[in-house]
Amino acid sequence: MYFYDMLPMSEKSSIMESAFEIFNRKEPFINFVHGSIRNDTGRTIWVSTNGIPTLSDDGTLIGYRGTDSDITESLELQEKLRQSQKLESVGKLAGGVAHDFNNKLSVIMGYTELVREELPDTENIVTYLNEVTRAAEFSRDITSQLLAFSRQQIISPRKLDLNSIISGNLRSLPRLIGEDIHINFKPCGTLWTIRIDPVQLEQIIMNLAVNAGDAMPNGGTLNIETANYLTKEKENLNTGYPHGEYVMLSVSDTGTGIDDEILKHIFEPFFTTKKLGKGTGLGLATVHGIVAQNGGYIEVESSTFCGTTFRILFPRCAEVLQEVESVGAELLTCNASILLVEDDETLRKMTSKMLERLGFSVTQCDSPHQAIECCKKLESSFDLILTDVVMPKMNGKEMVEQIMKFKKDLKVLYISGYSNEIISQKGLLLEDINFIQKPVSLNDLMKKITEILNI
Repeated sequence: MYFYDMLPMSEKSSIMESAFEIFNRKEPFINFVHGSIRNDTGRTIWVSTNGIPTLSDDGTLIGYRGTDSDITESLELQEKLRQSQKLESVGKLAGGVAHDFNNKLSVIMGYTELVREELPDTENIVTYLNEVTRAAEFSRDITSQLLAFSRQQIISPRKLDLNSIISGNLRSLPRLIGEDIHINFKPCGTLWTIRIDPVQLEQIIMNLAVNAGDAMPNGGTLNIETANYLTKEKENLNTGYPHGEYVMLSVSDTGTGIDDEILKHIFEPFFTTKKLGKGTGLGLATVHGIVAQNGGYIEVESSTFCGTTFRILFPRCAEVLQEVESVGAELLTCNASILLVEDDETLRKMTSKMLERLGFSVTQCDSPHQAIECCKKLESSFDLILTDVVMPKMNGKEMVEQIMKFKKDLKVLYISGYSNEIISQKGLLLEDINFIQKPVSLNDLMKKITEILNI
């Protein structure tokens, strides 16, 4: 509670104006939400004023006797709720269109890749096909960003060393942000492990780096730093972070900075200060969504002409990171047989062509029931089932459960263009299973299958 007499004179006059307005309406009690003021400590707050008018001997209003209640926290919570509801609405829209959109992109990218593989390098048409692929990849990335900021992106988290991921991306960053920007990486020597999808982590690094590059058009320094971070109980009262152990990623620049008014909106989807055609306004919204989806926290500090610093806290993963032998990029010639289950005819035919191009023997099924009957045949022998997740009458997981009753050692690779939320509703937990997201490239499909079959 903040008494009127404790406020600075500049704030008193503003409150008095509101009080006179109420008094002129002949209301005996003052009750209104006032704008932002400074309290006795100098902090800017929002207050709700309650009081009784004070009159002079001639009946003139000279003030009021009452209190100003600090409602700053309440208003901030209301704003966060509105923002959350807005993101949820856009997220549902993104999740609804993602499946059909990703299916069509799969067909475009798949056939384009197959045609390019069969044409000589000297053909001019290869150049045109490359442009088609780039446009499709851009559309794919927009869908991925929409799902990421709405926390519906399908993820495959695993234990990671943050330093290794950053080091692996340092070579490509100058091409994104400009050769005139010096990149300074300060890794923590004994960094804790985190659990996150590596693709998502790369999205965070790239988006923050690109934003920093845009803020330094004449060159500058991009500082990337990692550290182990233990929140203290007293600190927790101010930050709102749960008490615990975190891995911190700090990305700062020496650029133009962000003024306070723009800073309020930087994580909003489609909000951008860039010129038309220079950005989608999804970069920082994507970062915010990914961090939240992985149980982390993000904060930003900036001021005009003094640069910007983003700090992200990822929860520490208690498990010890074990080195995993990487799978070779080249597919070996093999006689593996794959059962392909996909209800979309166009996509099924295209995926079959890709698998055959990679050297596999393919049997196509347009429904889970057909796949089950196919597997029941004594002569049927498959090394892998490649199946869509969401299909009419029976989903991919239910189909696999039926097949596993009589073919227990069969390996499975799930594929889908749906969002994480819809996949979860179908009862398919994506952790610790083999999964690949549509649209998928020929190379990614090859890598995943060779990893599963160990060939």
